[in-house]
Amino acid sequence: MAVLGANIFGIFSIGLWKTFNKYVNLKVLGGMFTKVRRDPSVLIVAPITFFVGLIEIISEFAKIASLSFRLFGNVFAGEVLLASMAALVSYIIPIPFLFLEILVGVIQALIFSILLVVYFTISASDHADEHDSHEEDKHEMQAAHA
Repeated sequence: MAVLGANIFGIFSIGLWKTFNKYVNLKVLGGMFTKVRRDPSVLIVAPITFFVGLIEIISEFAKIASLSFRLFGNVFAGEVLLASMAALVSYIIPIPFLFLEILVGVIQALIFSILLVVYFTISASDHADEHDSHEEDKHEMQAAHA
């Protein structure tokens, strides 16, 4: 739900077309043939940029898997620890481990929320704007040196 929410936030913040172009960059492939006379390196860069978008799709599923496994692993390890302590000594010894599990839960919630902020920030940024600003900086530096 969190990764889906981040993607919906990205659609609302930068638009559906730009969000779609993060994953399937048709603009780069279409512009490859018009820019080849000006910059022949576009024949190498454009397919790489297209495949980076496909890797972004894989990274979305990796986010889901990593968050799920992290939360499941921590909860399962805590339950095994509590069950082991309760099996060894029933009443007094497990109490500090209960407080430890509360602390671990708070830390995991903090890590989860920080990762969500990172995912929402990434989904709200547009890669094309960064690329355009780098191109403008490059042209300004070339003009300054000329």
